[in-house]
Amino acid sequence: MPKRLQMILKDREYRDIQRMARARHISIAEWVRQALDLARRRELSTRVGKKLEVIRPAARYDYPCGDIDTMLRRSKTDIALVDIINSDRLWLVPSWISV
Repeated sequence: MPKRLQMILKDREYRDIQRMARARHISIAEWVRQALDLARRRELSTRVGKKLEVIRPAARYDYPCGDIDTMLRRSKTDIALVDIINSDRLWLVPSWISV
């Protein structure tokens, strides 16, 4: 569903936008829509870029891995309930971690 957006601009800002819209032969509303679309796309691509910066170095290494069924089965059976000393809470800790 379309939404209406209202914003308050200083006179100079409005005149600048008006001038740029006229130069492109489009309405001010269309200029604003295009500017917001461009800003949104840049923001999304920046987020993707940051994620890839983190993933790429990690992908260079060869980590041990089994088939997915074995890994899922082990993750369910390898979790043991461990009572942490001097604590009133029970923690779920993988059985291969010594506590």
